[in-house]
Amino acid sequence: MRAGRPGSGGSDGRRAAHGVAARRGLVLAVVLVIISLLALTLASFVFFVQAERAGTNAYALDQQARLTADSGFEELVAILRTERHNAAVWFNNPERFRHALVWAESYDRQSDPVRRMGSRKELLAEANPVPAWRYSVVAAQWDGPRDTIRYGITPESALLNLNVASEDQIRRLLTPLLLDLGVENAEDLVNSLLDWRDGDDQARPGGAENEYYNALSPPYKCKSAPFDSVEELLLVKGFSAAILYGEDVNRNGILDLNEDDADGSFPYYDNADGILNYGIAPFLTVHSREWDQALDNKPRINLNADAGVVAAQIAEQFQAGELSDATIAFINGLKQQEFNFGQLRSPADLYVAEEVLGGPGQSAQSQDGPPSSSGPPRRPGRRTFDDGESAPPPESIPGLSSPLGAPSAAAGEDDDGGGGGPIPPALQGSPVTLEELPYLMDRFSVRRSQQATAPLVGLININAAPQRVLELVPGMTPDAAAAIVAKRRELDAEALRTTAWPLTSGAVDVQTYKAIARSITTKSQQFRVEIVSYADHLKIMRRYEWVIEMVGQLPQVKYRRDLSGLGPAWPVDDDTLVVVR
Repeated sequence: MRAGRPGSGGSDGRRAAHGVAARRGLVLAVVLVIISLLALTLASFVFFVQAERAGTNAYALDQQARLTADSGFEELVAILRTERHNAAVWFNNPERFRHALVWAESYDRQSDPVRRMGSRKELLAEANPVPAWRYSVVAAQWDGPRDTIRYGITPESALLNLNVASEDQIRRLLTPLLLDLGVENAEDLVNSLLDWRDGDDQARPGGAENEYYNALSPPYKCKSAPFDSVEELLLVKGFSAAILYGEDVNRNGILDLNEDDADGSFPYYDNADGILNYGIAPFLTVHSREWDQALDNKPRINLNADAGVVAAQIAEQFQAGELSDATIAFINGLKQQEFNFGQLRSPADLYVAEEVLGGPGQSAQSQDGPPSSSGPPRRPGRRTFDDGESAPPPESIPGLSSPLGAPSAAAGEDDDGGGGGPIPPALQGSPVTLEELPYLMDRFSVRRSQQATAPLVGLININAAPQRVLELVPGMTPDAAAAIVAKRRELDAEALRTTAWPLTSGAVDVQTYKAIARSITTKSQQFRVEIVSYADHLKIMRRYEWVIEMVGQLPQVKYRRDLSGLGPAWPVDDDTLVVVR
């Protein structure tokens, strides 16, 4: 047996030791990798938890902002329940609707420093403002200084109803707006709009019917029916968002920097002329309608009804001093003579003093001149106007689905026999005075009996409509519209309650008033509400829009939209943009 070489055992030992060390190093590397993976997993978990926590906090803050806006909406509804016909309360009221406090950590509304200062500037300058949530009810200012803010809501009756407006009204409103936007084929767009809503399949010049829409990809049919929303215009040939909203892409009625830099930023189609082109949507609606009721929600006395019914209703609804005995006897006498009240444009035609005697404000009984601009005096026992009674549901009203049942007057009547001809002989001895006119306009109706239960669709609100919309009222002149806009700023809420005030205040003459009386209103039943909610201590905001219809005391939400994606838009902290009426 051959002996091993000297030192061979030591070599094996070293190799063994090396193997053990290698195995130990591998184990250490594996352990380190595992620890690293665990650390990475733990870090990921911590990051995930923090992200979830941040997301939850953000969601909670977003919910608080949403609930703040909802609180503002509920407060508005409460106001409309009692002051629906008083535009002075809700149309532009910065004291009530600017920075309205919902909740604060250390003060309430009465001790709110913003209420005292009228501004948030001092609060926002503090290092750590007191946590507080607020909202502002905002709207564009169409009449008044450009690029200013109105704090209030907009009645849909202040806009032109797209479904019942005459072709002439639509052309007069849209053509200048489209030309301002640089649209060269304005007439074609108007014709396309008219083709979309009419019931036939005959395309107007430049318009479109099924043949055009069926050739699109994807194809669809021409509706040939009323619009369900103003945004439905986006389906009509030639219309786009740029036409609906113009340069005002964030829909605040204010010319922002990005809306006046040509192609420097979106929108790339603005013309950088320093003037905001609004588009057409701000002046259109599909929601305006009202019941033929007085301000106390009682049905108006239809003078075309049976003579006995009319006499009984007059005795029941008018209190002493509101109408003279001579006026009551005159109306009842006309009924006994079977006078055709259907030939009148409105109850205003019962007032003939100025035409007969040749002087404003005179009557066959009194020649004392017109009453003061504050409107008719309060008489003892005058009935209080409120909204305590609810109207019937709109679905129960026949004829509501007919969008074109109201020709130029947009009031649901036929336009025969209602022209401004000579005074009927039976009316020439009318004792109706100017002081009585507000009561006649509020309580009486001359609609034909078969139309008496249908709603009045598309009347234009003279207390809130922009001048460019007022000018569309049949019989209205630009000068008369301007005079109405100027005069309504001077009158108090009581004087503005009925449609008689343009005449009783001297804003228009009797001929103009009688021409416009059937197409105007001072009532509001549908409202557009936009609310921005925000906090003093956080950079967070939400922006929502509602269209609601007040049916008696109950608000019916037509739609609700989240406009937060358009950005804050409204510079609610800029005091220079506030214009108090």
